[in-house]
Amino acid sequence: MTWGRGAVSQSDVEAFARRIEVAPSDRAIIVKALLDFPSDIQSRGMFFDGLVKALRAHVGPSAATRIVAEAEIPRTTHSFTLYAHRDFYKLFFYAAPLLHPGRPLPDAMQAIAETFYPVFRESIVGRTMSVLMGSDPAGILGRLVEAYTLSVQGNQHALEITGPSSAVWRALAEPVPMYPSVFKGIVIGTMRSHDAPIPRITVRSATIEGAKLRCTFDVEW
Repeated sequence: MTWGRGAVSQSDVEAFARRIEVAPSDRAIIVKALLDFPSDIQSRGMFFDGLVKALRAHVGPSAATRIVAEAEIPRTTHSFTLYAHRDFYKLFFYAAPLLHPGRPLPDAMQAIAETFYPVFRESIVGRTMSVLMGSDPAGILGRLVEAYTLSVQGNQHALEITGPSSAVWRALAEPVPMYPSVFKGIVIGTMRSHDAPIPRITVRSATIEGAKLRCTFDVEW
């Protein structure tokens, strides 16, 4: 049964996390992240579909179907329908050690996040928006703010261009310790998709604000 946006108990979350093949310390982080996840954050079904496709390519269709069932997420999603982002993170956490075994969990999640924009770009809206992005890093980042806002609701993102090859990105997002790695993956995957320079991304600050994580990133290219 999917959790959706409803309340879940710690025992429910712990039972789910025990299925994930990660170190006990990472499992404790996953439990807290899923328990603290804000119910107002939702994401488009295209990202569920993209992650399932990656699993199918890696472990085969039957194993991917089993993983989706074990992750207890919606079995069928529609590309632009909004679903609980916490359900997406359940699959995200579950898939990371399977797709990138032996890598630290933040690194595995970053590698997966590098596929998110290419998945968005395959959609009808993504194809239209990608034409407008060009190859200028500042322009790409500006359009990425729009794409991010369209794809994930309940987050806030703002971009400030600070120089000819630098910018500051401010985000209010899900309170997941791995979020900075996820963000880096999204930006790197977007830049690579448009043949732009791969940026250097550093975390200036990351603090809990209310129920969410307030992050400031320096982006240089």
